[in-house]
Amino acid sequence: MVVNICPRCGKLLKDSKYCDSCGNIVNLGEGIQEYEECTLTNKFYKIKSKVSYEDFIFHRKTIENPQYVDEEKEEIYFLKKENSKSLHQYIGDRKLELNEINKITMRLIKIFKELAEEKLIISAINLEDFWLNKDDIETLKLFNRRRFIKNKVIVDNFDYGYSISSPEVLNKVEEKLGQESNVYIFGRLFLQLILNNFGILSDDEEMYYGYNLRLFRGDLPYKFHNFIMKCLNITKEKRFKSIKELEESYKYLIEEKYNVENTKLKVKSLGSTNVGVNKLKKALRDMHIKKYEDENQFNEDMFLVMKDEKREITLLALGDGVSTAKLGSGKEASSILRKNIIEAFKEKASLLKDEISIKEFCSKVIAKSNIDIIESIKTKVDITKETPSGIMATTLILAVIVRNKMYYTSIGDSRLFIYSEKDGLNLLNYEDNVMNLKLANGMAWDKVVNSEGRYAITRYIGGGSFKDGNLYPREFTISIHCLDLEPGQIIIICSDGVTDYINKSYYNDDLWKVTESLEKIIKENKEKSLDVLNNKIITEANLNGGGDNITIITSKVLK
Repeated sequence: MVVNICPRCGKLLKDSKYCDSCGNIVNLGEGIQEYEECTLTNKFYKIKSKVSYEDFIFHRKTIENPQYVDEEKEEIYFLKKENSKSLHQYIGDRKLELNEINKITMRLIKIFKELAEEKLIISAINLEDFWLNKDDIETLKLFNRRRFIKNKVIVDNFDYGYSISSPEVLNKVEEKLGQESNVYIFGRLFLQLILNNFGILSDDEEMYYGYNLRLFRGDLPYKFHNFIMKCLNITKEKRFKSIKELEESYKYLIEEKYNVENTKLKVKSLGSTNVGVNKLKKALRDMHIKKYEDENQFNEDMFLVMKDEKREITLLALGDGVSTAKLGSGKEASSILRKNIIEAFKEKASLLKDEISIKEFCSKVIAKSNIDIIESIKTKVDITKETPSGIMATTLILAVIVRNKMYYTSIGDSRLFIYSEKDGLNLLNYEDNVMNLKLANGMAWDKVVNSEGRYAITRYIGGGSFKDGNLYPREFTISIHCLDLEPGQIIIICSDGVTDYINKSYYNDDLWKVTESLEKIIKENKEKSLDVLNNKIITEANLNGGGDNITIITSKVLK
């Protein structure tokens, strides 16, 4: 039998030089093939499958294996079934729940492992390249429209619409190509799955959402933060070395059974603070002096480490006074907050036992601090004659550790991390700033990313509102988060003087560098004293500029 078959996609041609399926230009006549049965071949997977002409053309019989098909090879005739759809079509714009993300991820891992076995490297890819039948994830296959890279030779024409490529492919660094390149692509696909419902349109937007995952997908395990970093590190040597290593890490994250027993754990904590080398220089320069006896006067941060030894309760608190205050000062605001926490803990420590009691404790401390700040302002300005603005304020991270659980709340732009040898360093909170607020409320990335004042904090203790000739304290609700602790973990609470200067790159140029740089210091010093660890972090921040007060609390979780 003689038929016209598109040599690119294998579909039956009509009386046109364009294939209706893939748009390939075909000289009719050249595409003529005569056979009684078709040989479907994937030479990389070493599979040959024969189907009859009738089954192939009219009944849409397809290759069931392998997990991937290289469409660039004309000898492969792979037809999608009529009820099949791309992965992009399947997920649409809906939010994927964790169980569905897991199913898709494990199937993708299987596909990527087969590519690794054949030493194939993906040049470019997107979610349209994966197809499944009857909405069954187990039928998901990679239907590659671009040539795989073999022998580390990059073909220039790899682009096919919007696609994901590894940094090695984009920069054409052939000697750097390896399975780490596929790890990067896998990480980008994974990020697209978990952020699917946000309509993300650019790589920068995707990376920002991924770093601040706790804001946009707080329902997902916090340990995804480090997992994503080890997939997407711009330096290939710092990624997972292989898909197999990636698979082991992912399975551990998903299958890990957390210790939920209410067992006692010991916590060893230490807080340290430093004015910041250039912060101090600027302050002295503004005062036209070269030296000041009490340098701490220029430090607007505060920290607290308190314990109730009898009940084995530990309280950790850090506040970063807002330096732009016009009425009062950031130092005064954080000092008021510190005083109130001390008094409340001494009085109420025995009542701190669960989320409800700790939320009540935090709410009362914050409410009293807001009132005290307003009362202090009233002594500084006559509100009957002028409208106050720029009222002093402070951030707060407050954590209470009871037995094996840490309860915490976060207000402002200070940061909370947790480290373990198994999980690396993971970020537990996000910044309360204008940019995050607008993005969380659905504003488009391009409307926010370069807007003025995008990093201004939106939640803080202090400030106030002027209404009907009177000054009222700020009111807002807080959230309490609970985390099960395990021996060997290290808790890190720090002001933005750490995160802004822990790496040579400016903070918002590459957010992942913050986690990477901090994790490196912790790994190198985790067996040493907390004093050594804190000093290493402070020294690094000062070496990279030290343009703000640098404050850190570290806590080791012990048996």
